[in-house]
Amino acid sequence: MTVFHGAIAYVRPVVKIELGARSETEPVEIPFIQPYLAAAFPDLLRDSAFSIKTVAAERTFWEKAMLLHEETFRPAEKPRRARLSRHYYYLWCLIKKGIAAKAVADLKLFDRVARHRESFFKVGWVNYDSLRKGTLNLLPAPEQMNDWRRDYEAMREGMFFEEPPSFDEVLTVIRQFEEAFNRA
Repeated sequence: MTVFHGAIAYVRPVVKIELGARSETEPVEIPFIQPYLAAAFPDLLRDSAFSIKTVAAERTFWEKAMLLHEETFRPAEKPRRARLSRHYYYLWCLIKKGIAAKAVADLKLFDRVARHRESFFKVGWVNYDSLRKGTLNLLPAPEQMNDWRRDYEAMREGMFFEEPPSFDEVLTVIRQFEEAFNRA
């Protein structure tokens, strides 16, 4: 069952739960979560909110930023996986919600996430010395831009309840963040 009409190619009909020994789980927060259905059926789902221990959004912000930084160095002969443009959207959301500002205030977390990525998720085409303030690169390389844009447009067609921002809008906000972070 789905809230979308018709088949959606971008969203797979499975739930993927990622568990692993390489994951780092700190810092944590315990937010309250409410199912979307509770807004539609408040009388049926009165007590549906619950709390869950999860990785803090600031860490998620840095992990997504660093993944995108790594992708900017991907060589042409190593094709990028599909469905990665969603990370640009996620980063845009985290910036717009003020999470990026909180993340920037904790540069020890930035360094910790960078060291963790280098130790446990290292890719050969990245010089991890570039993963620092002043040289963080979040925007697609010009020669990669069309592929990223196509992937983002495919995501826009099937992943949202409302009209999402354009890829250009997303990149504008991320560019502003990147420039401010690198020059501060």
